Amino acid sequence: LPIEHMLDEIAKGKPAPLYNFKITNGGAKKKKKKKEQKEEEQPLLSKLANLPGGTAGFADNIPHLIAVVGDLSYYPLSRDRHVIYIDGSLASMQFMLALETLGLSSCPINWPELITLDKRVAKLLNLPQYKRVVMFIAVGYPSNSGMIPYSDKKQAKDILKHV
Repeated sequence: LPIEHMLDEIAKGKPAPLYNFKITNGGAKKKKKKKEQKEEEQPLLSKLANLPGGTAGFADNIPHLIAVVGDLSYYPLSRDRHVIYIDGSLASMQFMLALETLGLSSCPINWPELITLDKRVAKLLNLPQYKRVVMFIAVGYPSNSGMIPYSDKKQAKDILKHV
């Protein structure tokens, strides 16, 4: 989808195929015993949101999820294999700033480079081997009662020791 169309759809609160995937079963089905079969009935958005380890406390609260994907085929030299993470992160930063201009909030979600997770996400998104997820971005309208996280920092005098 063109980025303009995707942003319009987010602004309207409508799901767009790029970031809000659902797998439907076409009607009621009998309960299945196998874990794999249960996972197939779960919406794709939920499956993706639960993959990264850092979403445990809020995965069910993600209205829209964007997968930032790097294409290694553009970098034929092995020395450039990490460029997708740099380029993807820089593009994501600008994208998230653009979302703010539309009144949308975003949350970057770190994607760990683990073979087992890479295989699972590639299967879910039908990615070829040369494409890798760089990160996810959760997108939605901010809650008026939402709060900004704060981490109280220790004073330098409390942690430094002069010798």
